[in-house]
Amino acid sequence: MMKKRLLFSMICCLFLSTQPLMLQETAKPSAVLSWWRSLRRPTRQDLQKAKEYVNSKWRCLRYGEGCSRKERAKLGALAALVGVAVGATAWKAKKFIEKKRILKEESLRWLFYAFDGNFENIKKLIDAGIDVNIQDNNWGDTALIRAASYGHTEIVQVLLAVPGIEVNIQDNSGDTALMGAAFGGHTEIVRVLLKAPDIDVNKQNSQGDTALIIAAIWGRTDVVQLLLEAGADWTIKNKQGQTAFDSTANQEIKDMIDAKRVEGRFPG
Repeated sequence: MMKKRLLFSMICCLFLSTQPLMLQETAKPSAVLSWWRSLRRPTRQDLQKAKEYVNSKWRCLRYGEGCSRKERAKLGALAALVGVAVGATAWKAKKFIEKKRILKEESLRWLFYAFDGNFENIKKLIDAGIDVNIQDNNWGDTALIRAASYGHTEIVQVLLAVPGIEVNIQDNSGDTALMGAAFGGHTEIVRVLLKAPDIDVNKQNSQGDTALIIAAIWGRTDVVQLLLEAGADWTIKNKQGQTAFDSTANQEIKDMIDAKRVEGRFPG
């Protein structure tokens, strides 16, 4: 009889000790808090599981996302208990954001902010130390490529000021931030990007197009003017064998390129 009771107790303990890990994504903070309080002598493994659970729910704790006010309060209580038990300091959002794992999870939201033009949240994440050159898994976009493509000048300026920003990163199609801005006709962003010390104005995408060819195709007259003044090579051909001159139906753009020929200002 004693053996049966001992076996039953061991099974119960094993089940309880694995609850937070098993239910990390679905368990409510109140349930996990009850589990924690039911432990007479929490092991290091128990502490680690509870800590990991709080980490996984940091959005609820910090912003109240995905949980009710009651559950948020329960999570706060659990965080305080675990924090005391493991000798941790206060559970602040900044501590979570600074962790590499959290930064990785935050990358999708970060790229959405760049698309949506959410300057304040972009600034917060930059201050938190997020990798500004991180690329998404679908298109290979960076925040700079998205911001430039969708005309968010202020965000582009902030990103360019971050040490280590790579202005010539290419997405899965080989497009750069400069190409995205040229395609969208975002003249001011093109002007800002051209001031970047490492900008490669003649970078080619997977089709062999340069920013100049793209701007010419879409009739972005002002952008073409800026690129030519910056020394863009108008003799480069894409994979179709066409230069910027060949690619455009815009007579004004053709005249701009012809003027370079007349001036004898050949690139290089």
